[in-house]
Amino acid sequence: MTMHDTQGDLSIENLLKQYGNVRAVDDVSLHIRPGEFLTLLGPSGSGKTTLLMMIAGFVAADAGRIGLGGRDITHLAPEQRNFGMVFQGYALFPHLSVRENVAFPLKIRRRPKSEVEAAVKTALDRVQMAHLADRLPRQLSGGQQQRVALARAMSFQPNLLLLDEPLGALDRKLRVDVQMEIKKLHQDLGTTFIYVTHDQEEALSMSDRIVIFRQGRIAQIGTPSELYNRPQSRFVAAFLGESDFIAGTVQSIDGGIARIATPAGEILQNGTKHPSIGSNITVALRPEKIALLAEPTADRRNCLPGRIVAWRYLGGHLCFEIAVEGIGPIRAEIAAAEGQTFLQEGKQAWLAWQPQDGVTVTEE
Repeated sequence: MTMHDTQGDLSIENLLKQYGNVRAVDDVSLHIRPGEFLTLLGPSGSGKTTLLMMIAGFVAADAGRIGLGGRDITHLAPEQRNFGMVFQGYALFPHLSVRENVAFPLKIRRRPKSEVEAAVKTALDRVQMAHLADRLPRQLSGGQQQRVALARAMSFQPNLLLLDEPLGALDRKLRVDVQMEIKKLHQDLGTTFIYVTHDQEEALSMSDRIVIFRQGRIAQIGTPSELYNRPQSRFVAAFLGESDFIAGTVQSIDGGIARIATPAGEILQNGTKHPSIGSNITVALRPEKIALLAEPTADRRNCLPGRIVAWRYLGGHLCFEIAVEGIGPIRAEIAAAEGQTFLQEGKQAWLAWQPQDGVTVTEE
């Protein structure tokens, strides 16, 4: 039986946590499906770790409800929730061996010795640490310690696995390796993972859905592709990946395409959610959606003039910064082969993109 069979939906309803005048978690409601890999993403102080600690039971809610499979667990003690927890600092017992660390949650649950031994072996095999079972934590690398922490959190078959910035102490190369291992573990186990990070790339590469937090509230929830391609606000567009922003005034709307006047020229924006004619809107545009042209297009729509200010070589592509009069610096990412002709500061270039490639965002 997988853990997936023993768990239900996790529902969070109007959760509130206040410290003095600061609402760390401010009226948050969220539904997490069984077996989902959900990431809580946001800058420092946005409330994501506080929410995770409330789910774990380490922080008491001031208001609201937490339910698991229809059962109210809001006031249950952490040990009664049967949730696994993985911290950034590993939190391994230094005087216990790898095997003893992984066995610890089972022993305090008074499981039979034979069951403990079998569960420890399974958990260590899953993270490829069985050959180091007799070592102490100080004899392990950071990546190995994190694998042991994962094995310990999984050993007693928890209903959920809660992970609080678990890769924060690892170097970049090792982070990528362990990310892949955690993602595979999730697929193999089928249990619900709730993962906290401030690393956007980590969230995009690992999650089924991402919840973006800002100042204790949910800014937007969606799949990685939904959030990346259709951010609703300037905050989400800027926080998840890089975005350029172009503000203008709606001149007309025809067939769902808005004609927008900007200080640098007219642009077209596809989509039906445009405000009324005469209103000011902001269009978010990902740098990789912008093409650089040596000459303007024939109709000059969605084609703004600029001058190359700087560029960076990033392996397969070049990242340009282009000064656009009246708008400011715009970033464009171009395939390295195509960008060679623009490697000259002060050179004129024309920025072009398709009307459907921009997204209208709120200014919050």
